[in-house]
Amino acid sequence: VRMVMLKMKQTLTMLVILLICSASLVESATYYLSSSTGDDSRTATQAQNQATPWKSLSKMNTQISSLQAGDTILLNRGDTFVGYLSLSVSGSQNAKITVDAYGTGSNLPIISGAFVVTSSWISAGKGIYYTTLNIPTGADMQQPYDIFVDGHRMI
Repeated sequence: VRMVMLKMKQTLTMLVILLICSASLVESATYYLSSSTGDDSRTATQAQNQATPWKSLSKMNTQISSLQAGDTILLNRGDTFVGYLSLSVSGSQNAKITVDAYGTGSNLPIISGAFVVTSSWISAGKGIYYTTLNIPTGADMQQPYDIFVDGHRMI
């Protein structure tokens, strides 16, 4: 009986060691985004390489639910990302999901809900103008909420 208990204790100890080792083998993922050089047709595996980033926050948002504790989202320095990042997962106390910057230079990436209207304005008469909005691909928005002229909010 004593020998059986000793073997059970050894087996249990080995199982605990294997579980601890296998848990440490689970690696966190780092996803790269660059609005200037990225491509949203790339796979999640490709986006984990700095040389092949995704382009938009919209693409990252489609993958948010698959993020695990310890994962990182890196935005390219100097790039502006139109839209928003919808973090619906949070990681854990010891392994948070992190959003940070990568690349060179001192300019941090910008996440902005604003985009420049590049289409021509057409006069409807009596000082009223209209235009067609070409919302950037991946902007995750259906309609404007604010309009700015020369940096001043109009509506």
